Amino acid sequence: MQIRNTTRYAAVGLLVGAFAIGVPTGLAQAAIASPCVNVAPDGTTQASQASESVTPDANCCIPDSYSITSSSTTRVPFTGTGLKIFRDGPGGTLTVSHSYSGTASASTTVGGSVEIGAVWAKAKVEVSGTIVESNSTSDTNTYSHNITSGKYGNVQYVSYGYKVNFKKVHTSTTCSTTTTTGTITYPSTTEGWYYWETSS
Repeated sequence: MQIRNTTRYAAVGLLVGAFAIGVPTGLAQAAIASPCVNVAPDGTTQASQASESVTPDANCCIPDSYSITSSSTTRVPFTGTGLKIFRDGPGGTLTVSHSYSGTASASTTVGGSVEIGAVWAKAKVEVSGTIVESNSTSDTNTYSHNITSGKYGNVQYVSYGYKVNFKKVHTSTTCSTTTTTGTITYPSTTEGWYYWETSS
């Protein structure tokens, strides 16, 4: 009687089947290593990191979940050509007549573009519909503001955005969970000159 290595043939069969239906090679190889292939919020596939000695639970093959815990308003400065902090004083009038172009972009304390995109989708619904991942502008205008006597006036072009605190829950192939918290600063479609005064 000839005993065949059924595990090896099953893996080969899976790989051949993957090519037959047009699954990318990398994904097919991930499927051999682990049957858990999660779909990230941005639509990309991510193979779960499972040890060969651990049998993944199919019920745990779920996307990472995100929730917003709190939010607050903030200012996101534009960066680019002609954009900086303008200052004048003491006293008098601060006038800025300037051509500028630049971008205000989201930033995060944890993760990267995946986290920014996933939380943004929720923030547009739960926080403000004006929130964007990036706001680009190009304009020429004049801004003027009287400065309090003895004080210095400062002005900067900003997007009036939001700080969004979030929680991310990742479920492993063995159903254990890991919770991560972070803060993402988003610009919005609302923009303009922000003025403040200092003593020196």
